[in-house]
Amino acid sequence: MSRMTSDGTMGCLADDLALLDAWLGGDRDAAGELLDRHIEGLSRFLRGKVTGDVDDHIQEVFTRCLARRQSLESGSSFRAYLFAVARNLVCEQFRTMARQPVDTALVSVADLSPNASAVLRRADDRRLLLDALSRIPIDSQLTLELYYWENLSVDEMARVFEVPAGTIKSRLHRARSQLRQQLETLGEGHPELSASLECLDEWNRSPIRDQ
Repeated sequence: MSRMTSDGTMGCLADDLALLDAWLGGDRDAAGELLDRHIEGLSRFLRGKVTGDVDDHIQEVFTRCLARRQSLESGSSFRAYLFAVARNLVCEQFRTMARQPVDTALVSVADLSPNASAVLRRADDRRLLLDALSRIPIDSQLTLELYYWENLSVDEMARVFEVPAGTIKSRLHRARSQLRQQLETLGEGHPELSASLECLDEWNRSPIRDQ
């Protein structure tokens, strides 16, 4: 990827880590490009899970990434690193909201923040699907969203959650089952159910990138 450098010459920033390093060096163009690459995915990931302005939380995610740059090894996946930081921020928000430790493998967004999940549901035509997502355990919700919407690989997700890749595969299977169960419960008497189940089946075949 070629771009104009601060001295007026054409330079090449090969990947996200190069952009991050350029940003650390004071290159505002690199900062803008890195934000442009990832702001849509981060917005989608954070929406409905954090309180306040999502843009403020996106800024905090990147601030943490910059501060912890030395912990990221050369050749590592920046997207996995970025979403790991975002996941930690989300979990911090829920711990603050609950004012006590939160087991994200058991507690859902709807349990902790009904208002936030309502905002999430209104933001998309797939109301029933998003409603169901907000009612499964937080770790299961994040697992499905990162895999299907953000297209992270199993290995990248293993780095996000700090677990073995085999555990991610098991979580994906369990999360799909939990989501289907919620869809069936919420969809009783609602014609939207069939469309939502079809959407879930599409998830089993190919990623859904746009909410």
